[in-house]
Amino acid sequence: MKIGKACAIFLQIDSDKYTMEEKGEAIFRVAQMPTHNGINKDAMLKVIDWLLRLAYDVPAMTPHGGMNNYDRIMCMTPEKLAEFLTDAEYRPPWVDDFGKECCDKCKTETVTVMEEPHKTLEVHPCDFTDGECPHGNEVAWWLAQRAPTKEGKNREG
Repeated sequence: MKIGKACAIFLQIDSDKYTMEEKGEAIFRVAQMPTHNGINKDAMLKVIDWLLRLAYDVPAMTPHGGMNNYDRIMCMTPEKLAEFLTDAEYRPPWVDDFGKECCDKCKTETVTVMEEPHKTLEVHPCDFTDGECPHGNEVAWWLAQRAPTKEGKNREG
């Protein structure tokens, strides 16, 4: 493989146009180049990411950097996962956030409770959907959200 083609494949490492063998040979050829002035840092990082995913089950990064909650859980040690699940049993981390982001934005309705006249409640329409929220599953929603940073807050993108 000529160096020009190797560089082209290297720069398009995610492309389906090339076989795994071609990609491997291209990476090898580029690695042997005396200088890498024509290859920018982003391209290098993309190839490193591709190689890592080829060899390991590496969590996906969110579009603005960082992991989502699912990826964070998948990277936990058994001890940390046990701690997380124990805490989640008593206070699931998705309950408040899902409600604030989805259900609380629904227009509320006033209803009168039939058993107790003169008692009214403010409810969301999704409170009466036979246990299935029209906004989706709160756990699946939470798993897709960006994981908190070390400071405990979700990073803004």
